[in-house]
Amino acid sequence: MTRAATVALLHGGSHAQLATLADPALEPYRIRPVHVRTGDLDDIRDVDVLVVADRLRPDLLTRWTDTITDCLGRGATVVVFGENNSGDWLPASARSVAPPSSGGGAPARITDCGCGPRTIRRGTTSPNIP
Repeated sequence: MTRAATVALLHGGSHAQLATLADPALEPYRIRPVHVRTGDLDDIRDVDVLVVADRLRPDLLTRWTDTITDCLGRGATVVVFGENNSGDWLPASARSVAPPSSGGGAPARITDCGCGPRTIRRGTTSPNIP
C-alpha cells in the first residue's frame, strides 16, 4: 500500500489562509499548517508537498530558503502561490508565464499568471495524494 503524501502549508496567518486550513473539504489531506514567522524549519523537512501561501513577505521567507531547497533536492513538490517574488528568496527557482487554463491538459511545471500557482518541482513522480 502506498502511503499518503505529507502536505504542509506555509502561511502568514491571514483570515483567508486560516479559513482554508479549517475547510472540512481539505481534512482528508491532513495539511500541516506552518506559520512563516513562528514555524519550525523541521516542520517542513519531511513533506512531500509544500504549498507556500500568497503574499508572504520575502524577508520572512528567506529563513526558509535552505530548507525548501533541501525539500526540492529530495524530490518534494513546492507550489508557490500568487505574488511572492520567489526569485528573491528562492534563487534556484524559475518561472514562466502560463495562459489561463481552459480546463484540460497537464499544468505547467512552473507557472506564474499573477495569481495562480508556481510549481517548482524536481523529481520524476507525483506524490500519491488521496
